[in-house]
Amino acid sequence: MLQPTEYWEHSGAGSLSPAVLSKEEAQTLLDTGPGDEFNLSTYEFDKPKNLKRTPYRAIEDAAGEHFREILLQRYEAYRRGGINAIAPYARKESRDSKPSLELHQAANASAILWRYFPALYKAWLDYPKALLPGAVEAFPWVEKNVEGRLAAILRHRINMDWNGGVLVLTPEFYAPHSYNSSQWITGCLPYRDGTVVFQQVHSFTNQVAGVASEVKHIVGRELLKDKMLKSFERLCGVLGQCH
Repeated sequence: MLQPTEYWEHSGAGSLSPAVLSKEEAQTLLDTGPGDEFNLSTYEFDKPKNLKRTPYRAIEDAAGEHFREILLQRYEAYRRGGINAIAPYARKESRDSKPSLELHQAANASAILWRYFPALYKAWLDYPKALLPGAVEAFPWVEKNVEGRLAAILRHRINMDWNGGVLVLTPEFYAPHSYNSSQWITGCLPYRDGTVVFQQVHSFTNQVAGVASEVKHIVGRELLKDKMLKSFERLCGVLGQCH
């Protein structure tokens, strides 16, 4: 099973071969429908109905193959059409969740992005039109534990030089469960004899609505803060020092 810190660059279906589903997750994928158990479009929910006729011993492999097809198709759609091509997630009673709109909101809510990097802000929203000269992009996917379940998450990472430092824009344009999408902005700037590092995160989910919504938001923010602090601690470990 993949470790949370490992990631691979996309290079076709072969690069996704390590993305597997446990037996329990495979069965859940086959049994589930629109809702928040899995983030899938209506079209993506249809095929597992046919997989149920697969011989029992082959069901886990068939479900895993279907899941990898979903990842690859979503990646290819994003490369062709940017965030506007992200398929919505089918829900039961509420309206479909639309990561495309959420990532637009995240970009518009980030004063760092539109105030200090207006050209990058526009270029990313217009993607796949050409990015700015000097911008370096990559499309890693990462598998990590989210709420006790492994999740293969698709990312678009854009690095840009910034006044002797660097800015990294990382939208997560697909997450299979627990949350819908997110946008990470990480900046590093030289300061005195060291480097100032900051991070801004916008995440979207349907699982904090309803009763005790405010409490869920508070808990979510605390979990995210803990995750960010651990990320900085790992960075300090790599650099060998922090202040």
